[in-house]
Amino acid sequence: MSHWFSVGVLGVGAIAVVMAQPGLADEILSTTSDTEISPITSETEIPRLQNTEAIATTVDEWASQISAQDIGGIEARETDLLSQAIVQITGVRLVPTEGGVEIVLETAEQLPTPATSVVGNALVADIANATLVLPDGGEFQEVSPAEGIALISVANLPNNRVRVSVTGQDAPPVAEITTVEQGLAFSIAPGVEAGATDSDAIQVVVTATRTEEDILNVPRSVTVIEREEIEEASLLSNNLSSILGTLVPGFGPPTATGSTRAQNLRGRAALILIDGIPQNTNTSFGTELFAIDPTAIERIEVVRGPSAIYGNGATGGIINIITRRPVEEGLESEVALTLTSDLVSQEEDGFGYGLEYGFSGRDGNTDFRLGASFDSARALFDADGDRIPPNGLSNDNRLLNLLARVGVDITDETAARGNLQHLQQ
Repeated sequence: MSHWFSVGVLGVGAIAVVMAQPGLADEILSTTSDTEISPITSETEIPRLQNTEAIATTVDEWASQISAQDIGGIEARETDLLSQAIVQITGVRLVPTEGGVEIVLETAEQLPTPATSVVGNALVADIANATLVLPDGGEFQEVSPAEGIALISVANLPNNRVRVSVTGQDAPPVAEITTVEQGLAFSIAPGVEAGATDSDAIQVVVTATRTEEDILNVPRSVTVIEREEIEEASLLSNNLSSILGTLVPGFGPPTATGSTRAQNLRGRAALILIDGIPQNTNTSFGTELFAIDPTAIERIEVVRGPSAIYGNGATGGIINIITRRPVEEGLESEVALTLTSDLVSQEEDGFGYGLEYGFSGRDGNTDFRLGASFDSARALFDADGDRIPPNGLSNDNRLLNLLARVGVDITDETAARGNLQHLQQ
């Protein structure tokens, strides 16, 4: 209906023009009267409804139409991929160099740049669109081709790929890949083993759950005092309670009597262990920290917070003292002598001394460590030079401490250890 309406409007416009200019209309009519008007024809075939593809009315019909349209494109892409030439590697040569070894892959055409990665101590290079075709029909392997290189292998992978793997003895090797006239060259040099950094060193805590555990995985506030810190603190005081009061946050300061009865962790009593064995008893009188000399200590672990793993007495936390281990091989002995002096009196009683001796060794799967220490605490004097009467263990006292430790390695993961301690004051 709209088509015929627009034609009618055009006809009215033509009549108006003719009426306004009759002369021009006569000229137009006379000019066009002799011209033969031929019908307009088109060679373009107008599509008919019955010739068009039926519209999909279901999901299955739509999916089938999409699949039919994509088949041609997929087949064309597959043809392009298959048309890419697969480069044949016909030989593998190893050429010794000053820094290591050079791997040369022999081909008739140029190889693409491989994708490299590091897996453990192995450097891996994967080459696409290539295949290994050796005269013997197998893969290439060479054991210990150079110092620091444990293995070199070249093998086929699925989907027309070739893998070159170079395994280092202590660390992944370093490679420089270059394209040669007929093939690919790998310049291999042994890698350098990275030294252990502070972040790589793992401190082990044995007091939190009675099992070896990474300090970062312990759900408590933990302080670990290593042997180096203990040796530095011992230069000022050989009293273990003074060392802990200085190095452990939240641990009470030392007392004049040398007793640990008044020392606690955040206001609560702490359970003191030596190699996991509780030292607190009802008759200890707070002398647990005098049961071992600092020279015999390897590490001190402090875990804050109440715990019932080792029984009662750990409402404030646990202090585990770990003794020194024997040497890994051979024999070792050490001797130490310390002298102390009172600030006021320089008389004979104002001087104190300490003598420590340690001896350790290993024979096969058996190890041992012996330690002995003798401390003679000086007398104390007030500001007037008068002698202060002995009070506890801190002054005018003598301590003899003996420690013996024997161990046997049963397997790589199992060992038996025995400790013997003696304290005399």
